[in-house]
Amino acid sequence: MKFFKSNHTFKLAGLFLVAFFMNFNLSAQTSLGGGVSYGSEIDEPGINIRGGAMLGDNFRISGDLNYFFPGDDGFYDVDVWGLNFNGAFILPSNEGLYVYPLAGLNITTIKSELGDFEDTRTEMGLNLGGGLGVNLGAVTPFIEGKYVISDYDQAVVSVGLLFNLGE
Repeated sequence: MKFFKSNHTFKLAGLFLVAFFMNFNLSAQTSLGGGVSYGSEIDEPGINIRGGAMLGDNFRISGDLNYFFPGDDGFYDVDVWGLNFNGAFILPSNEGLYVYPLAGLNITTIKSELGDFEDTRTEMGLNLGGGLGVNLGAVTPFIEGKYVISDYDQAVVSVGLLFNLGE
């Protein structure tokens, strides 16, 4: 498991995410966007960047990155980020509104710096949650909640906007 303790984990996962989405034909509905997130255990806001693609009429795959800002008091600094790969079953409703349960994988890294000392820890976990979106044509506002089950358990809520690239 030394790979998951590596500082290169997120670089490799990010490259995988980019390559994964580049393989989709834009005839499938794809979207890119982001928003803000809140982590219950970190107790701080963060930014969220995400992308996804529909596979068929009701299944969506997505990847997102949450970067949280727990703080820097000038002496002690902590950075927390989580990379998520999820699958969701879309339950369509009327007027473009839809809800979805989701499940997936999470990789969370916590980097701590205290003076000249630096420590980075990475853990894998599972995501369970759901969300709500409103497809307005070119854009889709969303709200999503999930619980990350790992050594870094926490609930994460994200709110944002997706730009629909193709259909």
